[in-house]
Amino acid sequence: MFKEVKQSIKNFFFFDKGEITLKVFLPDFNFKYDSEYELLIDIDNTKGKLATDEYKVVVKRKLHFSEIIYFKHYDEEKEIIVIKEKAKVGIGEQKNFKCKIKFKDKENHKYNSNGCHYYKSLPSDFFMPTLDGDVIKCEYEIKVSLYFENFVDKSHRPRLIFPISLCH
Repeated sequence: MFKEVKQSIKNFFFFDKGEITLKVFLPDFNFKYDSEYELLIDIDNTKGKLATDEYKVVVKRKLHFSEIIYFKHYDEEKEIIVIKEKAKVGIGEQKNFKCKIKFKDKENHKYNSNGCHYYKSLPSDFFMPTLDGDVIKCEYEIKVSLYFENFVDKSHRPRLIFPISLCH
């Protein structure tokens, strides 16, 4: 699975700095809890006029709880994994990078209930799997963003978002 974005770069909102291509290759869109995977990131700066500095990989969980009887809703988004790696790609260069992701959440204990006997044996770093129901919806995504040696605003920064499925 891969995605590609060609982004025109503007330094300090209006100085044209050419175009950069960001490609990200995922081994799959279905990932398993407590497993390690490798993303391949290709940065093509052959048409760019500004060197890159780093990339950021974020795995985000989106939860939606609905109480059907009382029409109450609860939404939460949390960045559960954040990886920043140096990725120096000079003007006129093209480079590839590998990023390893370990799917483990160390702060997920708030969804494990000690009062419920079904969940007593769950580890405190248990991932809620991807699911889509009337009462609970849990989605995951991987976002890869590219940063530069000088300021480039959010709207001109290349980024790719992959919806993924997480299971046990």
